[in-house]
Amino acid sequence: MLEFDPASHTYKNPVTNEKYLSATTLIGKFKKPFELEKMSKLVADREGVSQDEIKERWKTVNKQACDYGSSIHLVMENWLHDKDITSEEKKLYTDPIERIWQPDRSKIEPEKKLWLHEYKIAGTTDVYETQGKYLTYLILRLIKSLHLLINMGIICWTLCLIYQLVNLALTLYN
Repeated sequence: MLEFDPASHTYKNPVTNEKYLSATTLIGKFKKPFELEKMSKLVADREGVSQDEIKERWKTVNKQACDYGSSIHLVMENWLHDKDITSEEKKLYTDPIERIWQPDRSKIEPEKKLWLHEYKIAGTTDVYETQGKYLTYLILRLIKSLHLLINMGIICWTLCLIYQLVNLALTLYN
């Protein structure tokens, strides 16, 4: 078992006191930093507006996208916990999933901590289902991946797939 500190988002083995690398941090090592100054200048010059205007526009869109993603995540968590969701949320988000998957909520553990002691890697998966052998349904991760693909391009899709593979590996070894 590992200890998780939500404030620092770190995992620690309480027996050895070793810190484990989080799956999010591992994926972040493959992410190329966004060159805000360079790219905002290019767009501003192309559109004939100030660089500050472009940065402000991007900041607004980023906040909207994050808020939207968080609201979908909450809807999906509520659905998995069999809590009330609106008819619109059901139509938009859960009906399409229920066409391909009907979760057995008695076997689901949301926000499950997973780890690989051998590699000192740990993470938290959104949906974990025990079914004879351990399996992970990464539906919420897939929704996030598709949202990123639409908004950020193929590099984010690749990173999300790597993230899902790390989660799957953690699941299969726990």
